[in-house]
Amino acid sequence: MNPELPEYYGRLCMSLDVNSMKPLDNLGHPVGVIKDAQALAAEAFGADHAFFMVNGTTSAVQTMIWTTCGRGEKIIMPRNVHRSAINALVVNGAIPVYVNPGRNARLGIPLGMGVADVQRAIAQHPDAKAVLVNNPTYYGVCSDLETIVSVAHAAGMKVLADEAHGTHFYFSDRLPVSGSRRWVFARDGAVRPLFVVGRCCRAGV
Repeated sequence: MNPELPEYYGRLCMSLDVNSMKPLDNLGHPVGVIKDAQALAAEAFGADHAFFMVNGTTSAVQTMIWTTCGRGEKIIMPRNVHRSAINALVVNGAIPVYVNPGRNARLGIPLGMGVADVQRAIAQHPDAKAVLVNNPTYYGVCSDLETIVSVAHAAGMKVLADEAHGTHFYFSDRLPVSGSRRWVFARDGAVRPLFVVGRCCRAGV
């Protein structure tokens, strides 16, 4: 070990940086502490299940898309999605149906997806498998998630929420609607990285 590390971080901190071993569980097949932690996370967010990911929100967004859409199948999404969503489509061959989010002329920033625009996209592409929503956008703008979910579910589509900057929404009624509230998502998905606005030591979701 580099002797400067314990001097800088402290010996106690460095003693906690352990290698992979059986008592620490396995992220790919959790049966111990990780399984327990995922159950606690699901309970905290009011979800049926929670899955910890590595490689930040990117891998979680991609997994959400891959488990919902296959090659040649359509997914409705805003034009200002994170590049992880675009990369997911490149890898698995799903087809994007873009919804332009509009723009606030005074601030010069993109907005969320309008309900009417989502309804139009659903009407034009009734065979789409899902609608992906940024909740919020990277400028903090939220779409009308409740209505979009209602419209999409009525058309038989799932709703996937990229809540990279909305982890905290679930924990207060004074904040916008979170994608993990049971009345919003009966069987769909939301990605929530604790390291962005939730405060955790590692880049896990």
